[in-house]
Amino acid sequence: MRDLCRDSSFLAVNVAIFLGGALELGLAQWLPAYAEMSLGFSKWTGSISLLAFSAALALGRIFAGVIGRRVDPIKLMLNCCWTSVVLFLLACFAPWREVALAASVAVGLAGSCLWPTTLGVAADRFPRGGASMFGLLAAFGNLGGILMPWLVGVTADRSSLRLGLATSTACPLLMALVLLWMRHRTAAESSESHDSIAQVA
Repeated sequence: MRDLCRDSSFLAVNVAIFLGGALELGLAQWLPAYAEMSLGFSKWTGSISLLAFSAALALGRIFAGVIGRRVDPIKLMLNCCWTSVVLFLLACFAPWREVALAASVAVGLAGSCLWPTTLGVAADRFPRGGASMFGLLAAFGNLGGILMPWLVGVTADRSSLRLGLATSTACPLLMALVLLWMRHRTAAESSESHDSIAQVA
């Protein structure tokens, strides 16, 4: 673990899973209240929206597991991050409440692969990390899931729930930046490795 924590790529993976957990639970914890108080839907509709969000998460994770070995995981997560940014903006600022609610539910589908795919990236990049590595990643993911709902609530108290949820847009945006850095770092390491092999040859 000491060696892993000295690796900037491992630290980036922890930041990524922190943001992935924050993205999911920042919206999930507040979706029924947002649907009811900000969008004007009934309490029943708010409850159903959370059920739909959870179902979208499950379906998205199943789909990501099916295609996981056929696509580049970083590219998949980047596409999901950018899609989540757009959906968050629609969910918070769309002038039609039906569109806003549908976008909120769709965030579950778009962001569903981020947590498990981050674990897969960590397993591939650090194959000897073991249970301690996954325990630390789970802790960071849960920490994001704790802090983001609190931040949404604090922002909502000072302005509105709509703006509170809008702060969650930072999660996929920052995660995309982390993923771009990781991809650049991997490409640089691969280039250095090829140069070393060429010099030996």
